[in-house]
Amino acid sequence: MTVPCELLFVYGSLLSSSSHPMARQLADAATLVGTARFHGRKYRVDWYSGVVPSETVKDVVTGEVYRLHDAATLLPLLDVYEEAEPAWPAPAEYRRELRQVRMARGGSRVTCWIYLYNRPVAPLERLQ
Repeated sequence: MTVPCELLFVYGSLLSSSSHPMARQLADAATLVGTARFHGRKYRVDWYSGVVPSETVKDVVTGEVYRLHDAATLLPLLDVYEEAEPAWPAPAEYRRELRQVRMARGGSRVTCWIYLYNRPVAPLERLQ
């Protein structure tokens, strides 16, 4: 069962400043709500990054929150892009989860979908 949520937190190739085609598709299919922070650690996976959650207060990843116009259509496309679907060999590279982020403007907490890196980070370079 999928939990209904129309918010998505992005932190890498899907940011509004990215020239990646999937970032453009997201921008066309969603409204940028604003900048937000997630308690996590960011790593360089390849040319793209991955984030894992952290309980350490100083571990903060800055990203953006989008409101998806049609989450039921867009999220499956993003799952394919993020290699977060059952068709990819286990363990999938990312997993989509609902997590809280804190909006930069106003400081409110909102629950968003986020793609979390789903493999060991020990060999990866930490970015944040």
